[in-house]
Formats: sequence, C-alpha cells, structure tokens
Amino acid sequence: MADAIVVSRAEQERLLGFGDVLPIVNECYVALARGEARLFPTLREPLDGGMLGVRGGEWPARGLLGVKVSGFFLTNRAVGLDSHQAVVVLLDPKTGAPRGLVDGNHVTWVRTAIAGAAGTLALARPDARRVLVVGNGLQAEAQVRSHAWALAERSPEFLVHAPREDGAKAREFCRRLEAHAIAVRPAADLREALAHVDVVVTATPSTEPVLRAADVRPGTHVTAMGADAPGKRELDQALLEAALVVPDDRNQCGRFGETQWLDAARIERAPTIGEVLAGSARGRAGNEITVFDSTGLGLHDVAVAAEALTRAVAAGAGSAVEL
Repeated sequence: MADAIVVSRAEQERLLGFGDVLPIVNECYVALARGEARLFPTLREPLDGGMLGVRGGEWPARGLLGVKVSGFFLTNRAVGLDSHQAVVVLLDPKTGAPRGLVDGNHVTWVRTAIAGAAGTLALARPDARRVLVVGNGLQAEAQVRSHAWALAERSPEFLVHAPREDGAKAREFCRRLEAHAIAVRPAADLREALAHVDVVVTATPSTEPVLRAADVRPGTHVTAMGADAPGKRELDQALLEAALVVPDDRNQCGRFGETQWLDAARIERAPTIGEVLAGSARGRAGNEITVFDSTGLGLHDVAVAAEALTRAVAAGAGSAVEL
C-alpha cells in the first residue's frame, strides 16, 4: 500500500486562508446542486459526555472521496483541548486506499467560517455592511473574522450580543477580535441592535428562538449557524414562515437545521444555496428577509482537506506514513 500523507493543523494554518477556501466552498455548493457530487448521510451518535460525528462525500470528477470523524466533548477544555477534535480521511476513489490524514479541527473551522460568509455574500443586499453576531463562542468569533474579510471593501461594522449573559463574555469576545484588528462593539439590547443592522449571524447552542420576526426589519439577511442537531433552533416560527429560507442541503437541514421546523412541502420548495449560486433558483429579489440555513457539509470537509493535502505536498510539508 502506498504511503499516506499526514497534514497537521499548523501546516494548514500556514497554507490555507479565507481566500483559498471561499471558491472551494462555493464550487462544492454548485456541484451538489448540479448532481455532480453527493453527501453521505451524517451520523451523530450520543456518547457518555459527548458526541461522535461522521460525515463525508464524494465528487467523482475531482477525484474526491473521504470522511471526517469527529468527537465533541465539553470536558476537553479542562485538559487544555478544544471541545471539537477531528480528522479527515481522504481515500483513493478507485481503490479506497488512504491518501491522506488531515487534521480536521482547522478544516472544520475554516470551512464553517467561510460557509457563513458565502451565504451572506450570496443573499444579503449588495450594500450590506452592518453585522450583528448573536453568540460569543469560537464559532461566533470565526464568523466575525470571515465576514470582516468577505465584506472588507464595504468597511463593515460589527456588534455582538450574547443571550442570557451579563455582558462580561461579550466584552472579552470584543477583546479577542481586537487581536485581529477587528473592532466589535457589545450590544446589550438585542431589539435595538436589530433595528440598525443589515446582516445577523446567529451562532449559539440554543434550543429556543433568539430571533423573532417582530424584531427583524425588512431587507435583513440572517446567516443561521447554530442549529446542527434535532431540537436546536435560533429563529422563531413566524420568522421562518415569513423569510426566504435557503438551506445548504435540504435533507440535512430538514433533519437538524432551522429548516427542521418547516413542513415537508416548504422544504421541498426551498432553493438551496448551490442552486442560487448556479443561477437555477432565485435568491434575494428585493427587500425581503433572507435566511441562510447552514448545517455544515461533509463535502466541504473533504474538498478543503484535499486542497490542504495538495498544497502540503507542493510545499514539501506533511509527513508520509506507511499504513
């Protein structure tokens, strides 16, 4: 069996930036919409104190086949590890032999960050620049960083609101973003903040709505990142019913995204982000509220990991191991 290449997180951080990942993310969306690629069913298995996740996909024309295996354990923080731990296994599509083992933490971070920004770029108004982030965890921070990059030419402004907190974490969140030269202001009053922004990014673990239709003004775009399991939600029913909801994948979002709260007929009619990007379905048509329901796609993990592997080999990085 040929050697497989191991690519570390540090090597990826050096080789892959937002500008490298955005076209990959969008190309995956379009390939799925056109039937050129497919997702494998996502496995989410509860464990004692955590969760096991498996997701993946294939894109035959690009020679891509692989899966990401991940664990999520909040207790990891007590031992100095990220809660999310993952590896992407890339396979030869003709033989199934392992081609690469790529650290999945950075792959997940960068593809999720850019997926949110891709949804905003595709569905928000062209002049949108005032962004409210609801949440103050690592994913919320990733969304600020990706949106700051994606909207840089518009001189974006950022607010952060943290539900059910006294504001201390929001202030710490703002200080962390200062290290990346991004100014973020805390917003204590959610309704007041919603009256003055163009884009809302929700990145919370909530199982109860944090955004309500009555508070979201016409023309606002919402990138919803938090709902990624059955029972989770961030948007109230009235908002979902009133908005143009665009899932990253109908089946997956219908299982555990915001779209799970819509009936089957509405889900079937919803345009996917890939269809919008491919021009086969309309996105924003005027001053309506738009919602991008992002649950994260296994094909993104595989394609971004494959790009990291290609760049590592070209740069003489990575480590060959005999399996």
